[in-house]
Amino acid sequence: MRQIGFDSAKLKNKNIKRTNSSSKSKKFDTPDCEKVEMECDTQNIEHLWQRIRKTITDTVGEVIGKNGRQANKEWITDKTWKQIEKKKIIKHMLESIKSTRNHKHYKEKYREADRNVKKTCC
Repeated sequence: MRQIGFDSAKLKNKNIKRTNSSSKSKKFDTPDCEKVEMECDTQNIEHLWQRIRKTITDTVGEVIGKNGRQANKEWITDKTWKQIEKKKIIKHMLESIKSTRNHKHYKEKYREADRNVKKTCC
């Protein structure tokens, strides 16, 4: 089974951390979990572990989401990542434009996006 990476940097945010904890406790307080506790003697421990693991990973996936970036630097904030994504989109549009007038327009937008990335970074 392949291990799923989660965006654990979001757990530094206290609101998200609280939401994650409360969501997990709500899922474990369901009647299904009480049934699991009663079946513990009769069922295979491995099966029980798989159900608990699935509950936890599903909850964490819903609350904090999967890790979309492979080389996520801790010092780069979410705001900076959003600016970087905007810059990438503008760069792609700049490369696909054929007319000179539009090219100049997107080149200026790209320069502005580049400045914004640098401002939010530092």
